[in-house]
Amino acid sequence: MKTAGEGPVEPIRRDPERVVDKPLVPKKKKRKEVAKHARHIHNVVRSGPRGAEMGNPGRTPETPYGVDRNGTPYTPKSFVPRSDLRDANLSYVEIGNMACPESDFSNANMRKIRIEKANLYRASLRGVDLYGADLTRVNFKEADLSYANLTGASLVRADLSRANLTGADLSGANCRGARFQEADLTEAILSEADFPMAFFRKAFLGKAILHRTNLGGANLFEAILENCSFRDTYYTDETIKPERTYQWPPGAVKKKIVRRRDD
Repeated sequence: MKTAGEGPVEPIRRDPERVVDKPLVPKKKKRKEVAKHARHIHNVVRSGPRGAEMGNPGRTPETPYGVDRNGTPYTPKSFVPRSDLRDANLSYVEIGNMACPESDFSNANMRKIRIEKANLYRASLRGVDLYGADLTRVNFKEADLSYANLTGASLVRADLSRANLTGADLSGANCRGARFQEADLTEAILSEADFPMAFFRKAFLGKAILHRTNLGGANLFEAILENCSFRDTYYTDETIKPERTYQWPPGAVKKKIVRRRDD
């Protein structure tokens, strides 16, 4: 091999058979494409069997309001009182001024839906998937949310008075200022959820799980806490304890700082 002193050095040539013709993609663009593809696969898998069969992981330009069980796109006229929206795929949908009192959403896929200030009075949402949904100031009075998935949902100042939340999963939900007056929370999962300034008067929380739950400033007057599971449950001097509970059960921890996440 020639050195620099002996003359010009011949460039190193690669084997043409091993060279792969690939377009040069910037790292940032490539990462975005990979992330987008991963989100698409995640949405298809997590949207349930009906959503996977339809091939509609969420909102698309062709179906901005979701699809029904047969794959027929919804229109704004579909969201009227007493509508039949069972098994609907409404994931990632944004519906303004949604008013569907006494409607049936049983077993619907409503993951990441945004329906702020919607009216769902006496609606049936049994077994509905509301993971990560934005339900700020939604009216759920006397609604049936039994066995619903509300993990990570935003229920800030929502009204769930006299609602049925039997077996519902509210893990990690933000329920700041929400109203649960006379609500049925039997066997509900409230672990790591935030309930500062929430209103639980006369609510029934039989066998509910409150592990690492934030009850700072919550009103639990006349609430029934029978056989509940407490573990590192937070409360403050502003928390109004139930009338029948003179001392918090083992597992409740008094904290001064109650705000653990933003609204």
